[in-house]
Amino acid sequence: VERPALKKIEKVIPFKLTTNQQTVLLSLMFNIGVEAFRTSDAMKNLKANDIAGFKREAFSRKEGWVETAGKFSKGLFNRRQRELKLWDK
Repeated sequence: VERPALKKIEKVIPFKLTTNQQTVLLSLMFNIGVEAFRTSDAMKNLKANDIAGFKREAFSRKEGWVETAGKFSKGLFNRRQRELKLWDK
């Protein structure tokens, strides 16, 4: 994922991202794809400054990006939890 993709997202988010938050968004975009992230409910929540909604959509076991081939992946869930911790630092 190139930084221009991150810059486009930063333009529509109503708050300044920390370096850690930028890193997490780059990781998510790399993992799920820029277009999938851009059109996701997680992104809609970021644009609305709904951080709790963003975290739920991106990182939770029930709604987050934690599946591979339609099945829950403990490895992806663990990755999302590490990203969540980094987001909150």
